[in-house]
Amino acid sequence: MEYKISSNFFLNFVLALAAFFPILPNAGQSIVFGLFLVVSLSYNFFFKKTVKHNFADFLFLTSTIAYYFFALLTFSYSSTISLDFQIIQSNIILFFFPFLLFLNNKDEEKVNLIPIYIFILSSLIFLVILFYSFKLGIDLSYKYYNNQIDFRNYKEVAFYKFLLTNQYEFIESLSEWGYYKKQQLVEINHHHTFLAALFNLCIIFTLYLIEISKKKFLIFALFLLLLFEILLVLYFDSKVNVLFLILAFVVLIIFKFKKKIFNLSFLKVILSILTLTLILNFDLIKEKSQLFIDKDRLILYRNVIPIIKENLIFGIGINNVNKALDSVMVNEKHIYIFNKLVYLKTPHSQYLFYLISGGITNLILFLVMFYVFIHLFVKKDNIYGFLFIILIMLNCLFEDFFNRAWGVYIFTFGTLILFNLRIKKSEIRV
Repeated sequence: MEYKISSNFFLNFVLALAAFFPILPNAGQSIVFGLFLVVSLSYNFFFKKTVKHNFADFLFLTSTIAYYFFALLTFSYSSTISLDFQIIQSNIILFFFPFLLFLNNKDEEKVNLIPIYIFILSSLIFLVILFYSFKLGIDLSYKYYNNQIDFRNYKEVAFYKFLLTNQYEFIESLSEWGYYKKQQLVEINHHHTFLAALFNLCIIFTLYLIEISKKKFLIFALFLLLLFEILLVLYFDSKVNVLFLILAFVVLIIFKFKKKIFNLSFLKVILSILTLTLILNFDLIKEKSQLFIDKDRLILYRNVIPIIKENLIFGIGINNVNKALDSVMVNEKHIYIFNKLVYLKTPHSQYLFYLISGGITNLILFLVMFYVFIHLFVKKDNIYGFLFIILIMLNCLFEDFFNRAWGVYIFTFGTLILFNLRIKKSEIRV
């Protein structure tokens, strides 16, 4: 196995900076990814190491950004062009990242693991910052709402024991009550799905490091780190990320002992069978899925069906999604946030978002992008890249994953690192 990335110092330096994104504020994240783009462009224009690209490369570039360009075209559906800054920031990064892959697909021998180690370390540091912010938030909450909220064993045990003996969702909600009373200085991402996805990416990186490591002590330390990351994913209690965790280890076992069946033809057959099964058993799956999907999301899915049917081919426009959801959900207030009844204001599914905004056309283009990456990773026998795309696809099921900066950063950084991973069949050791 070889990990190939440009040996240019400045290119590696800014990629290492990008690896710090979990502990950077939003502005800092945008700056380091912007720097990486500028340095990448400069490197390709002013140095002769650039690899010559063929038609297949341009086809790859086109297929990975087609859905994005179509989404932009749907702005024309509305006379008022305005969008939440968070979505604008995320979509700018989505536009540039295929170019980063395209420009930095170098054929060099030097192994550079620094960005991976920095990313894992940054994620662990972020975890400390997160729990410290929870401590401050819960202290505020206890100060103002001691007689109104059940704090369970908060004052009876040390804080780390309080973290271990209570669910993450409960701890997060207590902290939010505190910051609702007194806003925190820097906003920290504490959404359990995105945090679980972050540490699932850490797990993928750690598995890779274990595979290439030769020193027994380092392998033992990485195994301990792997166990800790797995416990974190379980602790954050994101169903799709726990599902990915199980799926990942099943796939790795198959890949270890049945390498010959892990090829593109086999994968196409399996995906075809799964698709046919879903179609033939749609009603049964719909009935059973209600046990795992919360009531408010089911209400949202039910209410947007007429909108989707009326605009099935080209959607209603990316700028009209929130307005449409407001119109069909305003009388469906079932969620309590700080003792106020509210309703879901976003699709809570990236697939649903693109289906509503750009119709079946945009959804198909979005799925094509995933297919291209799966095809490339499987063709290269890159099990880690394949698992990463599955991770992103699962997270897009129940979250607007690409409409949030964190989701986009996880996707772009993970792909940048894993895209140039080379795995030789004779060197597979899981």
